[in-house]
Amino acid sequence: MTREIFTKGAKKNKIFKTVVIIILCYYILMGWITFSPGPRGDYPCVAMISEDGCFAGRSYTREEVETKNIEVYLTYYRAGYGGAGCLHKVSDVNEVNVANHLFQKDGENLIIDNKITLKKNQEWENIKILSFWNPWALVKEKISVINYGIITCAKDFETGNILSYGPTLIAIGSSGTYYEINYIGILIFIILIGLLVYSYIYSKKTARQKT
Repeated sequence: MTREIFTKGAKKNKIFKTVVIIILCYYILMGWITFSPGPRGDYPCVAMISEDGCFAGRSYTREEVETKNIEVYLTYYRAGYGGAGCLHKVSDVNEVNVANHLFQKDGENLIIDNKITLKKNQEWENIKILSFWNPWALVKEKISVINYGIITCAKDFETGNILSYGPTLIAIGSSGTYYEINYIGILIFIILIGLLVYSYIYSKKTARQKT
């Protein structure tokens, strides 16, 4: 089929080259968007559970609640952006929404989206593809969460003091989007370059034959 495009006249050949050039321009534009350095701002969640089972970190919320029943810390990142931020939610009821997911407390169990049940110290991870449209890189989303169960103390690493905390079910993890190489898109790019080179060589050869 490709050979027929080149052999059935200059008009079809020109249309074909125009289409290929437009597609290559799209590749260049998406490459610039993908590989140009994005904004930076590195403020990940400072939250962990110490060896003696106490919360050690920083509270990011300005919400005032009577009782911290459930608390979620997710370090948040975004494809093309440098560094990370922190999504922190706390609730005085047994559920909270974070990063488009519903987290519910059931004793020391953590229930996610009414589907996943994590017992204490269990981890859940989910990865999905968000977009195929970038010819250089797939856009994927990943969330990873550990349920640390009910925490009743907080530890100050600077002083070593241990204070009462909660009792609160604490979940800590990360969520965000990232790029992964789009091998099919790159293969198509190589094929388009080859076709464009073939078109150029064929045009030159045809021009020499006419002269």
